[in-house]
Amino acid sequence: MTPNQPVTGAIIGVRDCKTLVVIFLATDDERTVPLVLEWRAFRWLLQGEDCRPDELVGRRISYDGNRILFLDEERTR
Repeated sequence: MTPNQPVTGAIIGVRDCKTLVVIFLATDDERTVPLVLEWRAFRWLLQGEDCRPDELVGRRISYDGNRILFLDEERTR
């Protein structure tokens, strides 16, 4: 995956590996792709979305190798 080939799909799981966090994405082309983030970047993601890690499951995203873009409509709490 390169920065000019974004992958799109739904988050199916999040695994905390201490200094890294792995987000598992079920892509639209029926693959499962791991997205690896440093814990600090993942914490910023959670703060930006105002959610807990388990609340990310089921959300649709696009990932271009650098940025995660949430594609789902605004969440309702």
